[in-house]
Amino acid sequence: MEGHKLNGDLALLASSAAFKGGNPTEAKQDVATAIEEYRALKSKPGDYIITLALGRTLALDGESAQAETLFKTLLDKDKTNLNGYFELYRVYIGQKRFPKPKQR
Repeated sequence: MEGHKLNGDLALLASSAAFKGGNPTEAKQDVATAIEEYRALKSKPGDYIITLALGRTLALDGESAQAETLFKTLLDKDKTNLNGYFELYRVYIGQKRFPKPKQR
């Protein structure tokens, strides 16, 4: 299990290096590899670190709706999770979409 997390992290780092090196095609492939590795770990549902890593990578890949769903699920389980709120906020900012406050 830990191997998938490590491979996902390494693929994400490789995508950054490929993008900085002027190879966006390779960077996109590395992001796809990271997503695949993180998804292999979803057999551990609700794992905080894996959910954040997968959500961040999905957002990077333009899969904002899936990332939003993951972050909301994480927050439903733990309303005190500041990282979840921060990542959800980043998704909304990236979409230039601001949720309306809930009425009480």
